[in-house]
Amino acid sequence: MLLGHINTLHLAQPLIPWLALNLPDVVKHFLMLAAFSLAYRLSWAGGEAAGLSPGVATVLYCGGWGALCEVLQIWIPTREFNLLELGVNVSAPLAVTGLVSALHPSSFRPQ
Repeated sequence: MLLGHINTLHLAQPLIPWLALNLPDVVKHFLMLAAFSLAYRLSWAGGEAAGLSPGVATVLYCGGWGALCEVLQIWIPTREFNLLELGVNVSAPLAVTGLVSALHPSSFRPQ
C-alpha cells in the first residue's frame, strides 16, 4: 500500500520545472546507472586504458554517459531535462565505484 502511495504521489509543481522531484524516476535512474556502472567496472580484467584506473574510467565513462543522456533531453520535445536526475545519473557511478573499492580495495591499488 505504501508503494502504491509513493508511486502515485504528485508533489506540487515547483517554480522551476527542471527541479521537479519525480521519486520513481529518480530511483529508476539511480538503479539503471548503478547497474550499468557495476557491469562496466566489473568488466575490467586488468590493465589500464589511456592511463586511467578502472575506477576513474568507470566514473568518467558511465557518469558522462548518464549526463549526456539527461542533457540531450533538452532538445527532445516529448522529454524533459531534470537537474536532479542529472545529479543522480552522475552520482550513481561514484557510488558504485566507492562500493567496489570498499569491498575490493586491492582492485584500486596501482600494480
